[in-house]
Amino acid sequence: MKPLRRRELLMGVTGGVGLATVAGGALAKPDAAAVGAPGPIRLAISEQTHKPFILPLLRLIAEAAGLQWQLQLLPWPRALLGAELGQHLTFGLSRNPARDKVFAYSQPAFVSRGWLVVPKARPIVFERLEDLRGLTLCVSRGATYGAAFEDARRRLFRVEHGGNDLEGRARMLVAGRCDAMLATHRGSAAALERRLRPLRDGAQLQVLPRPLVEEGILFAAAKGSEPALLLPRLDEAIQRSRAAIQALVDSDL
Repeated sequence: MKPLRRRELLMGVTGGVGLATVAGGALAKPDAAAVGAPGPIRLAISEQTHKPFILPLLRLIAEAAGLQWQLQLLPWPRALLGAELGQHLTFGLSRNPARDKVFAYSQPAFVSRGWLVVPKARPIVFERLEDLRGLTLCVSRGATYGAAFEDARRRLFRVEHGGNDLEGRARMLVAGRCDAMLATHRGSAAALERRLRPLRDGAQLQVLPRPLVEEGILFAAAKGSEPALLLPRLDEAIQRSRAAIQALVDSDL
């Protein structure tokens, strides 16, 4: 079965040749020695970002592009609104038809997948969407996963909205409020299991081997805006950095 393509990921990032301050915490000062680079570029990301992975990722891309980030960690709706208004770049979203009318995009920096997590004591078999008929899935509050997912939700399964933190939804799952939890992770099922293990009750959980959702994660800026002029430069940086990006994706960060 081909995974559904996710249409929205509540994810954010940060990094750069040098790191400017970010709301909620101070980072290193920008590197004034960067030669030929424009001034710090405003980049808005979700305040819910998984920083151990995203900070090195954005630093890597910025170094390849010769840029510095001026980062803002914001609630995701505010990050998107500011990008729509041409105030900044944003990172962490995927494409959908409504956004395509407003945004220009970079090529995907990496692919994020939505994996089904179940209690080891209550396993399920997932090979095709029909296997989810009658089940309840715990998902992040405010997240959407594309037209195909929404169609399947109406026909086959129901969702229970939890918090955006992984541990909170894992508690819901162990408590029996849902049959499976949808958790996003850019790596393999085994990598997600390693991330779950330190959580309370994490050892009781297992990740099913087939992802339900899959989508590329992009930089975006309003069409015709000044930030959009940087997208070709970011494309080149992403392309040059593919091997190093893949090493980060494959890591346990």
